[in-house]
Amino acid sequence: MKRNYISFVLIALVVIIVLTIFDEPNEKSIDAQENTTLQETEKNLEYELLINEMKQENLQLRRNVRKLEKELGTFYSTVMNKDISVIEDAIHIIELFSMSESIEEAKQHFSANVIIHEVDGSIELEFPNRSFLTELETFTNTIKNLELRSFEIKEKRIILNYNYVSDYNDSIFGYSFVLVDENGWKIIDISN
Repeated sequence: MKRNYISFVLIALVVIIVLTIFDEPNEKSIDAQENTTLQETEKNLEYELLINEMKQENLQLRRNVRKLEKELGTFYSTVMNKDISVIEDAIHIIELFSMSESIEEAKQHFSANVIIHEVDGSIELEFPNRSFLTELETFTNTIKNLELRSFEIKEKRIILNYNYVSDYNDSIFGYSFVLVDENGWKIIDISN
C-alpha cells in the first residue's frame, strides 16, 4: 500500500508539474498579447497624433498657398496688363507703318536716330548700325502679311519678331522690329 501511495503521489506530482509547465505559456501568451495590444495602441495613438499634426500643417500650407496665389495673381495681372498694353502699342505702330503710302507717312513711325532717304523710287533706311534699301510699297505690303511670332521687352526696348510666308515658294522669312520709347514707340531697327 505504501507503494501505491508513493506511486499515486508521484503521479499527482508529475501531473501538477506538467499542468504548471503547460499553464505558464498560456500566462506568458496572455501577457505577451496584452503587451502587444498595449504597444499597438500606443503606436496607433502616436500615428493619430502624427496624422493630426500633418493635417494641421497641410491646412496651414493650403492657406499659405492660397495667399501666395492671390498675391501672385495680383502681381502677375498688374505686370501682364502693363506689358500687354505696351506690346499692343508697339504692334499698333508696326500696323500704322504698314499702312504708310508715302515716305513722309513712314518717317513718323521711325526713331530720330533712323535716317530715311528716297533713292530712285526706293526707300533707304539708315539705322544706327546699317542700311536697308527697299521699295516702300513692296515692303509695307510685306509687313501687312506678317504674323507675330514672339516679343520681348529688353532694356527699354521692345522686340517684335514676325514670320512672313512668301507667296511664291512658301518660304518663311523672319523680320524683327526693334522699337524704343521716344514720346511713343518708334522703330529703331528692322532686320530679317
